[in-house]
Amino acid sequence: MIADPREAMLKLDNQLCFALVTAARNVVAIYRPILEPLGLTHPQYLVMLALWERSP
Repeated sequence: MIADPREAMLKLDNQLCFALVTAARNVVAIYRPILEPLGLTHPQYLVMLALWERSP
């Protein structure tokens, strides 16, 4: 048990950045089987979406 609340803030479970990275990795893992046959990575897919949105 951690007595000092400042130390509790340092626990990995209390880090927002860790939760965000974990969520991002899960999203990429969900997209991977869809994008792999197209030869695209998730960042490449995002670029394609941006280009498509701005196309004439």
